Amino acid sequence: MRAPEVYTCDVCGVQKRETNDWLSVSALPVAETNGSRLIVSTWDPLEVARGDVAHICGENCLLVLVGWWAQTRTLKPPSVRSESARA
Repeated sequence: MRAPEVYTCDVCGVQKRETNDWLSVSALPVAETNGSRLIVSTWDPLEVARGDVAHICGENCLLVLVGWWAQTRTLKPPSVRSESARA
């Protein structure tokens, strides 16, 4: 039997519990404008396993992520990116 995935919020680092109502965020390219569009979805175990999806614990962290994305067009805030670079 496979061990369950452990997810942490990509903004604050809190660990997901079984009963938490989390969100997933992805950025989809928009060919006509050469830009991208954010898609916010309810937690779907199949979707969140993809590497290009941000894992978000709630409204406050979602707002931080949207602000960061608006400035940089990336879904990984600097604190999370710097931690993964150290690993």
